[in-house]
Amino acid sequence: MGDRPGPCPARPGTNAHPPVAGEGRLRPARGRYTCIAMVVVRLPKEIEERLTALAQKTGRSKSYYVRQALLEYLDDLEDYYLAVERLESRLPGIPLEELERRLGLQD
Repeated sequence: MGDRPGPCPARPGTNAHPPVAGEGRLRPARGRYTCIAMVVVRLPKEIEERLTALAQKTGRSKSYYVRQALLEYLDDLEDYYLAVERLESRLPGIPLEELERRLGLQD
């Protein structure tokens, strides 16, 4: 097999199992990802054309832009669900002045 990487290992501290052969492979550390998995997405032709045009114009891959968009969406969605969870837990609020003080934003 030579230098070809093996299947991605489970993340430490999780019960996850390594992927089935072919699902993901270890890659050299680029940024923060060392294990890459493939996802297939069906896009309307108009979106795919816009994505292709952007990738060609900027010299970046379509995968780069899909990954960036997905990360931003996931961050927003996780923040939303965290906010809903906090609201439903009925924790006491923090006055604006106290929040500004904690964050060092007071004048």
